Amino acid sequence: MSSLCPMVASPWADAILIYRRMVMLRLLGRASEAARLEHTAWTPAIAAAHAHGGEDDELAALQHTEDERLATASVVADLVAARLPAAPSQPLVPASSPPPPPARPVGGDINIADMIDSMLAGQRAARTS
Repeated sequence: MSSLCPMVASPWADAILIYRRMVMLRLLGRASEAARLEHTAWTPAIAAAHAHGGEDDELAALQHTEDERLATASVVADLVAARLPAAPSQPLVPASSPPPPPARPVGGDINIADMIDSMLAGQRAARTS
């Protein structure tokens, strides 16, 4: 498997995915989960890869590539996280306009309830815009 193309079939494909998860768990401070994954999945994946002709030097090269990728991802995440508080906190979706007030009967007299409803609708519209 070429270290530049992780999608190419290799006896190490499953093992490298497990390795990536283990390293990420460690980066996130979840070492106990990483250790459990190492014992339950990593060791059997290594044995399976060896059984299918996987070479240790290929594994070492793949691990090095994964370590570099994860280090780069960690740096990018830190840079993005540092910029997030500086970004304006505006909603991603524009607020929709409030529903129109209920229509009053045509030609009917305005009563107190209608007047209060229209005042409340105006206040709600002013708060949401």
